[in-house]
Amino acid sequence: MLNELSSLISTTMNDRSIAEGGLAYDISGLRLFRYQSTSSFTPATYRPHVCMVIQGSKDLSFQDREVQLRPGTAIVVSQDLSAISRVSDATVDAPYLAAVMPIDMDRLRLVADRLNDLPQRQTRERSLITFQFDETFSHLLRRILVLAPQSREAQLLAETYRDEFHALLLLSEAGADLTKLLTENSKANRVARAIAHIRKNLGAGSTIQ
Repeated sequence: MLNELSSLISTTMNDRSIAEGGLAYDISGLRLFRYQSTSSFTPATYRPHVCMVIQGSKDLSFQDREVQLRPGTAIVVSQDLSAISRVSDATVDAPYLAAVMPIDMDRLRLVADRLNDLPQRQTRERSLITFQFDETFSHLLRRILVLAPQSREAQLLAETYRDEFHALLLLSEAGADLTKLLTENSKANRVARAIAHIRKNLGAGSTIQ
Protein backbone atom coordinates (compact mmCIF):
# COMPACT_ATOMS: atom_id res chain seq x y z
CA MET A 1 0.00 0.00 0.00
CA LEU A 2 2.89 2.38 0.72
CA ASN A 3 4.18 1.90 -2.82
CA GLU A 4 0.77 2.86 -4.21
CA LEU A 5 0.63 5.94 -1.97
CA SER A 6 4.15 6.91 -3.03
CA SER A 7 3.08 6.72 -6.67
CA LEU A 8 -0.09 8.74 -6.04
CA ILE A 9 1.76 11.46 -4.14
CA SER A 10 4.53 11.67 -6.75
CA THR A 11 1.99 11.92 -9.57
CA THR A 12 0.06 14.60 -7.70
CA MET A 13 3.20 16.66 -7.09
CA ASN A 14 4.36 16.21 -10.68
CA ASP A 15 0.98 17.30 -12.04
CA ARG A 16 1.40 20.56 -10.11
CA SER A 17 5.05 20.96 -11.12
CA ILE A 18 6.31 20.76 -7.53
CA ALA A 19 9.66 18.98 -7.46
CA GLU A 20 10.31 19.75 -3.80
CA GLY A 21 8.43 21.30 -0.93
CA GLY A 22 4.84 21.21 0.24
CA LEU A 23 1.44 21.12 -1.41
CA ALA A 24 -1.92 21.97 0.17
CA TYR A 25 -4.22 19.43 -1.45
CA ASP A 26 -7.39 21.34 -0.50
CA ILE A 27 -9.33 18.27 0.60
CA SER A 28 -9.84 17.52 4.30
CA GLY A 29 -6.83 19.69 5.20
CA LEU A 30 -4.36 17.24 3.64
CA ARG A 31 -0.87 18.51 2.86
CA LEU A 32 1.78 16.61 0.90
CA PHE A 33 5.56 16.95 1.13
CA ARG A 34 8.38 15.79 -1.13
CA TYR A 35 12.12 16.30 -0.73
CA GLN A 36 14.71 14.81 -3.09
CA SER A 37 17.76 15.29 -0.86
CA THR A 38 18.68 15.14 2.81
CA SER A 39 18.84 18.29 4.92
CA SER A 40 20.44 19.64 8.08
CA PHE A 41 18.46 20.16 11.27
CA THR A 42 16.22 23.23 11.11
CA PRO A 43 13.84 24.65 13.75
CA ALA A 44 10.09 24.74 13.25
CA THR A 45 6.99 25.49 15.27
CA TYR A 46 4.33 22.81 14.98
CA ARG A 47 0.60 22.98 15.56
CA PRO A 48 -1.43 19.82 16.31
CA HIS A 49 -1.17 17.48 13.35
CA VAL A 50 -0.30 13.97 12.22
CA CYS A 51 2.61 13.37 9.85
CA MET A 52 2.65 10.00 8.08
CA VAL A 53 5.92 9.09 6.39
CA ILE A 54 5.31 7.25 3.14
CA GLN A 55 8.86 7.02 1.78
CA GLY A 56 12.30 8.06 2.99
CA SER A 57 13.10 9.06 6.56
CA LYS A 58 13.03 12.04 8.87
CA ASP A 59 14.60 12.73 12.27
CA LEU A 60 13.05 15.01 14.85
CA SER A 61 14.43 16.28 18.15
CA PHE A 62 12.21 17.71 20.89
CA GLN A 63 13.55 18.47 24.38
CA ASP A 64 15.24 15.21 25.41
CA ARG A 65 13.52 13.03 22.79
CA GLU A 66 15.06 11.87 19.52
CA VAL A 67 12.48 10.49 17.11
CA GLN A 68 13.27 8.59 13.92
CA LEU A 69 10.45 8.46 11.38
CA ARG A 70 10.60 5.66 8.84
CA PRO A 71 8.15 4.55 6.13
CA GLY A 72 4.87 3.49 7.71
CA THR A 73 5.47 5.57 10.84
CA ALA A 74 3.14 8.34 11.96
CA ILE A 75 3.93 11.04 14.48
CA VAL A 76 1.15 12.80 16.36
CA VAL A 77 1.86 16.30 17.62
CA SER A 78 -0.94 16.89 20.09
CA GLN A 79 0.03 20.39 21.25
CA ASP A 80 1.79 23.44 19.86
CA LEU A 81 5.53 22.92 20.24
CA SER A 82 8.92 23.86 18.83
CA ALA A 83 11.37 21.23 17.63
CA ILE A 84 14.18 20.69 15.15
CA SER A 85 13.99 18.19 12.32
CA ARG A 86 15.81 17.03 9.22
CA VAL A 87 15.20 14.80 6.23
CA SER A 88 17.64 11.94 6.77
CA ASP A 89 16.93 9.66 3.80
CA ALA A 90 15.98 11.03 0.39
CA THR A 91 17.25 10.79 -3.18
CA VAL A 92 15.99 11.91 -6.57
CA ASP A 93 14.90 8.35 -7.36
CA ALA A 94 13.42 7.71 -3.91
CA PRO A 95 12.47 11.08 -2.38
CA TYR A 96 11.15 11.67 1.10
CA LEU A 97 7.34 11.64 0.89
CA ALA A 98 4.94 12.47 3.68
CA ALA A 99 1.25 13.22 4.19
CA VAL A 100 0.18 15.63 6.93
CA MET A 101 -3.31 16.01 8.37
CA PRO A 102 -4.25 18.67 10.94
CA ILE A 103 -5.84 17.74 14.26
CA ASP A 104 -8.95 19.76 15.08
CA MET A 105 -9.52 19.45 18.84
CA ASP A 106 -13.16 20.53 18.62
CA ARG A 107 -13.82 17.94 15.93
CA LEU A 108 -11.87 15.34 17.92
CA ARG A 109 -14.10 15.98 20.93
CA LEU A 110 -17.29 15.66 18.87
CA VAL A 111 -16.10 12.42 17.31
CA ALA A 112 -15.06 11.05 20.71
CA ASP A 113 -18.55 11.75 22.04
CA ARG A 114 -19.99 9.58 19.25
CA LEU A 115 -17.63 6.67 19.87
CA ASN A 116 -18.43 4.14 22.57
CA ASP A 117 -15.98 1.90 24.42
CA LEU A 118 -12.76 3.50 23.22
CA PRO A 119 -9.77 1.19 23.79
CA GLN A 120 -8.28 1.62 27.27
CA ARG A 121 -4.52 2.08 26.95
CA GLN A 122 -1.84 3.41 29.25
CA THR A 123 -1.11 7.09 28.74
CA ARG A 124 1.74 9.38 29.67
CA GLU A 125 0.16 12.58 28.35
CA ARG A 126 2.89 13.01 25.75
CA SER A 127 3.08 15.87 23.28
CA LEU A 128 4.70 13.60 20.67
CA ILE A 129 3.36 10.12 19.95
CA THR A 130 4.62 7.74 17.27
CA PHE A 131 2.95 4.62 15.94
CA GLN A 132 2.85 2.42 12.87
CA PHE A 133 -0.17 3.48 10.85
CA ASP A 134 -2.15 0.59 9.41
CA GLU A 135 -4.09 0.08 6.20
CA THR A 136 -7.12 1.96 7.49
CA PHE A 137 -5.07 5.18 7.40
CA SER A 138 -3.51 4.22 4.06
CA HIS A 139 -6.90 3.54 2.47
CA LEU A 140 -8.25 6.86 3.73
CA LEU A 141 -5.29 8.73 2.26
CA ARG A 142 -5.81 6.94 -1.04
CA ARG A 143 -9.51 7.85 -1.13
CA ILE A 144 -8.63 11.50 -0.55
CA LEU A 145 -5.88 11.54 -3.17
CA VAL A 146 -8.04 10.06 -5.93
CA LEU A 147 -10.56 12.88 -5.49
CA ALA A 148 -10.12 15.96 -7.63
CA PRO A 149 -10.04 19.15 -5.54
CA GLN A 150 -13.08 21.35 -6.13
CA SER A 151 -14.99 18.40 -7.59
CA ARG A 152 -18.55 17.62 -6.47
CA GLU A 153 -17.32 14.42 -4.84
CA ALA A 154 -14.67 16.33 -2.88
CA GLN A 155 -17.24 18.84 -1.67
CA LEU A 156 -19.52 16.03 -0.51
CA LEU A 157 -16.88 13.84 1.13
CA ALA A 158 -14.25 16.21 2.55
CA GLU A 159 -15.93 16.68 5.95
CA THR A 160 -16.80 12.97 6.19
CA TYR A 161 -13.15 12.10 5.62
CA ARG A 162 -12.10 14.60 8.29
CA ASP A 163 -14.38 12.88 10.78
CA GLU A 164 -13.13 9.45 9.74
CA PHE A 165 -9.54 10.54 10.18
CA HIS A 166 -10.17 11.81 13.72
CA ALA A 167 -12.03 8.60 14.56
CA LEU A 168 -9.09 6.52 13.33
CA LEU A 169 -6.78 8.58 15.54
CA LEU A 170 -8.90 7.92 18.61
CA LEU A 171 -8.88 4.20 17.83
CA SER A 172 -5.13 4.12 17.20
CA GLU A 173 -2.24 3.75 19.63
CA ALA A 174 -2.35 7.53 20.05
CA GLY A 175 -5.99 7.46 21.10
CA ALA A 176 -5.42 7.26 24.87
CA ASP A 177 -3.16 10.32 24.91
CA LEU A 178 -5.55 12.29 22.71
CA THR A 179 -8.52 11.31 24.85
CA LYS A 180 -6.60 12.48 27.92
CA LEU A 181 -5.99 15.78 26.20
CA LEU A 182 -9.76 16.24 25.92
CA THR A 183 -10.25 15.72 29.66
CA GLU A 184 -10.88 19.10 31.27
CA ASN A 185 -8.65 18.71 34.31
CA SER A 186 -5.80 16.71 32.79
CA LYS A 187 -2.31 18.15 32.74
CA ALA A 188 -2.23 17.84 28.95
CA ASN A 189 -5.44 19.84 28.64
CA ARG A 190 -4.17 22.60 30.91
CA VAL A 191 -0.94 22.84 28.92
CA ALA A 192 -2.86 22.94 25.63
CA ARG A 193 -5.14 25.73 26.90
CA ALA A 194 -2.16 27.73 28.14
CA ILE A 195 -0.43 27.42 24.78
CA ALA A 196 -3.62 28.41 22.94
CA HIS A 197 -3.94 31.49 25.16
CA ILE A 198 -0.33 32.52 24.53
CA ARG A 199 -0.69 32.00 20.78
CA LYS A 200 -3.91 34.01 20.67
CA ASN A 201 -2.34 36.95 22.49
CA LEU A 202 1.04 36.93 20.78
CA GLY A 203 -0.14 35.91 17.30
CA ALA A 204 2.49 33.22 16.95
CA GLY A 205 2.79 31.64 13.50
CA SER A 206 3.60 28.06 12.61
CA THR A 207 5.14 25.90 9.96
CA ILE A 208 4.90 22.19 9.28
CA GLN A 209 7.44 20.26 7.26
